[in-house]
Order: sequence, then structure tokens, then C-alpha cells
Amino acid sequence: MHFTSPAPQVINSSLDSGPVIIDPALLYRRQVQEAYSSLQLSAFISLFAAVLTLLVLSNSGDFQSGLYWFAFAMAVFVFRFTVGRRFQSLLQVDKNIPYSKAWEHLLILGNILVGLQWGVLGTLLFNAVDMHRQLFIALVIVSFVGSAIVPFTSLKWAHPALAIPAAVPPTIYIFFMLGGAAWLSGTMALFFISGMLYMGYPMHKRVVRRLRYELENQVLLERLSAYNNELGNQNNELKTRSDAVIRSGEEARRQAEVLASHVQQTLLPVIACTPEFEIVEWNDAAEALLGYRGAEVVGDSMPELLFPPERRSNVGHYLQKLFRDRQPTMIEFPAVARDGQQIPVRYYVTPIFGGDGKALRISVIIIESYAETGVRRRRVAAANAGLTSDGPQTIDPVTANPAISY
Repeated sequence: MHFTSPAPQVINSSLDSGPVIIDPALLYRRQVQEAYSSLQLSAFISLFAAVLTLLVLSNSGDFQSGLYWFAFAMAVFVFRFTVGRRFQSLLQVDKNIPYSKAWEHLLILGNILVGLQWGVLGTLLFNAVDMHRQLFIALVIVSFVGSAIVPFTSLKWAHPALAIPAAVPPTIYIFFMLGGAAWLSGTMALFFISGMLYMGYPMHKRVVRRLRYELENQVLLERLSAYNNELGNQNNELKTRSDAVIRSGEEARRQAEVLASHVQQTLLPVIACTPEFEIVEWNDAAEALLGYRGAEVVGDSMPELLFPPERRSNVGHYLQKLFRDRQPTMIEFPAVARDGQQIPVRYYVTPIFGGDGKALRISVIIIESYAETGVRRRRVAAANAGLTSDGPQTIDPVTANPAISY
């Protein structure tokens, strides 16, 4: 019995392993999310600063104007907080929801309004006499404009929408309109404001680049997770195959052991030979019949050992025919025992081939021939002693059919 192991198979991955390409819509969505993540906090900070400003205006005797300004500040707070709250509620429903430009426009509108809120404080409500009030307003505007750079730089125009109306009108009013024009100081103030706005642009680029890297890293992590899952599935599949091969090998070994034990213990003499008729196995029954021990005949030529001299000349022709026909055959003539006695036997010869069609072994089973009586004995004797049209022919004493001769 011949067993073959399954052919090795290469498991190819169908997962994407090309360069990471980020969808611009996905990157824009992350930019909007980044800006909106600080909108509600910015609205509360602006409201708190408005409350403090109202107290300062009340303390300086300008409560009524301060109250009108605070009402406007409260309306701006409600607008910005409501927009931010609405956006966050949509984000909780679906983080991958596509965003239209309207969300960016609403955030920029809110920043313009809050910028105007502080711009009004630095122009219409600016007091030319109260120095403490002037310093307070200047510090509030500078702090608010400066602190808004980081939260809103993910969107290109979000911070300028707040900074320009909050800082430029008060600068122009204070340095060029209030009490005469201070060109040098006003120019320097506008220069600093321009520098702040300019620094916001490269920061915007860095934020966008960071968000792109985060998205690429997320894609790579997702790929890695998919690779790990696929690798786990492939490992399980390979383990299943390996277990099947191991079980097949164990079954093959078990069957080989059973067959070897059967061959060794059977009462029939069994001889296994190479395709060149060199002996490789010799069971106990063959030793009992012919007198040779297995250890002393392994490697010997079976025809040279057992065949009578007159039968050895056509072994090559017989082997060619045996492997060409690829069929079991039977030949009958005496076997030469160890003591020189010629024992009448029949050789049942079976060629064994591998899966590739290559000859592997020749199995030979030897059965003693016994004298027969009656017509069968006479028929066998007459046929063995006579000639046929093809030459001498041997008759199987059991079946009374012609046996192969060579």
C-alpha cells in the first residue's frame, strides 16, 4: 500500500498591502471634529470673561451699556453652544457621518460673532479715561485671541474669523482714532497682529499633517489587526492540515505495521524484491520452506538464489514484460532450497508501483505444488511435457489453466 503526503499549498493574503491613501473627505471630517471638540469650552470661557467684563463696566459706572453688550455676548454664547451641542449629538449617533461645509461655516460664523463681541468692547465701550479699564479690556482681548489659536487652527479660517474682528478694530480705534494717530505704535500693533495671524497658518498645516498621520496610523492598525486575524485563520488551517497529515502518517504507519506483521506471520512464504529482483524482505515461512534465513539472503538476487540455472537466462525479458503489462502473474518451476533440493512451487509475482507510476517493489508469494490425481494430473503432466504452438507451456495444477513461462 502506497501513501502520499498532500502537496504543500501557499496561502496568499487578499488584504490590501499598498500605500495608505487618505480620502480627503475623511481628513476634512477629522478637521471639523478637531475644531468642534473645543467649541463648547470656548463658548463657556467667553461667557465667563463676559461676566467679569460686565462687573468691570458696572464698577466704572457704565452698567447700562455693559448690560446691552452682555446681552449680545449671551446671544453669541447661546448660538455657539447650541451649534456645538448639535454637532456633538450627531457625532454620538455616527462618528463617520459625512460633514457638509455648513458645519464649518456655522463655526466660523460663531467665531466672527464672538470676535465682534470683543471688538465692540475695545471700540464703542473703550474708556479713554479709566486706565484700569483700558488695561483690562486690552488683556482680555489679547488673551482671548491668543488662546483661540490652538483650538481652531484645524480649519484654515476659523481662527482669523475670531482674531480679525476682535483685534484689528480696537487697534485701529485706539492707535489711529482715539486722541490722534500714533502711527508708529499703531503700525507695530498691526504688525504683531499680522504676525499672530501668519503663525496660525503654519500651525494649521501642522495640525492637518498630524490628523493625516493619525488617520494613516489608524488604517495601518486596522490592516495589522486584519493581518493578525488572517494569520490566525491561516495558522488554524495549517494546524488542521498538519493534524490531518499526522493522522494520515500515523494511519499509514499502523497499516504498514499490520501488513508487515501479517507478512511475517503468514504461513505463506513471502519475498519482497527491488525492481531488479534483489531481495529486501524474507519472512519466516520462506525460511521454513527454503532453509535460508532472511539476514543472509537480503541483497541477493532472487533468480540467482532460487531459480534453476536453466531458468535464469530470461529474467530480464520477464521483468520487462512484467512492468510493461503491470499485472500480477504466476510462474511455476522448482525453487532451489538451501540443501540443493529442488522444490516444485508456484511463484505469484505482483509488481508494485508508486503514485508517480514508478516501479517500487516486486512482491512474490511462493506456494508449493502438490501432485494431483485424475484427469487434472494427466492434463498438467501432458501439457508440461508437450509443446504448444508458442513453445513449452506450463499448466497451473490448481486451475488447469496455462501458467506464464519464460
